[in-house]
Amino acid sequence: MARLILGGSMLITAVLASLGVAIMRVNAHQGPGDAGPPDIITVIGSVEPVLVSQTHLTTCASSEVTVSLIFPGPPRAGYNRIDEAPRLSARTVRVDAEGAVATSLDVPAEYPGAWLGYVAMEGACVTAARQQLLASVRVAVPLGTQAARDLGIDAEVGSVVVIPAEAVATYPIMVDDPEKGPYKHFAPVRLVDAAGNVCAEARDPSVDAAGDIVVVVPDGACGEVASLVVGPRSVTLVDKAILRAGYAVGMPITWPPPSSGGPLPPAVGSGAPTAADRAESGDWWIAAAFVVAVVVGTAALADARWRH
Repeated sequence: MARLILGGSMLITAVLASLGVAIMRVNAHQGPGDAGPPDIITVIGSVEPVLVSQTHLTTCASSEVTVSLIFPGPPRAGYNRIDEAPRLSARTVRVDAEGAVATSLDVPAEYPGAWLGYVAMEGACVTAARQQLLASVRVAVPLGTQAARDLGIDAEVGSVVVIPAEAVATYPIMVDDPEKGPYKHFAPVRLVDAAGNVCAEARDPSVDAAGDIVVVVPDGACGEVASLVVGPRSVTLVDKAILRAGYAVGMPITWPPPSSGGPLPPAVGSGAPTAADRAESGDWWIAAAFVVAVVVGTAALADARWRH
């Protein structure tokens, strides 16, 4: 029996290690801006273009590629959010012999339908997927404009942080959690400045017609970048909130692992998000728990047969 348990433990370790490698690859594909330069802020209606500069594109060296802005729509059945999203401000450019490319893309004149997007590169040399995501993009909308009011944002001064509805929907809720509404797990919302002080708080944050959480921050209260802490369990999100006076700026959601005080994994049948959404939000420990359950169950069955 001891040998069986030892073998099961070794198998768990090996499987979890392989899962870790797979998850790192998924995260690198889904959020290239997380580990690289800061997210690009795209101010809707601005005449200032989005500057794109990328190196180490060795597989596309001396090749023509198309660079564009992609803003994935809300998740829905049978819809690939990135592959099927419109390509905005597309431009064909040539990658130089050293694998570097530099260009600029026009900013959309109107809200593109999502608060978060990507700079994407496509072409015959891009073979790992239909596109290579070069950078993450956060949309910024000027406060007090008709565009902001159309989006349900009434604030005209200060800064506004927008947490998209699809990001809220990825909150992992346990089966035995009495609170099934994901929005309840975002109340309150606190912003913490670089010195570690709570600089703004929304005990009951506003929700617009699209389901986005809208947090108004007093002008100059938190600096330019702040940590976001959500819910009664005080979960600190991995992504930082970018604050711009006079603008509403979208914010992505990346959940911290449970060992760091992040959300607990949901059980089967909890109404958890789809597998693709879990991969995007870092909800990988559900798969790990499943592997552990399978290995332990197999060990118990084998022991019972041996005793019989």
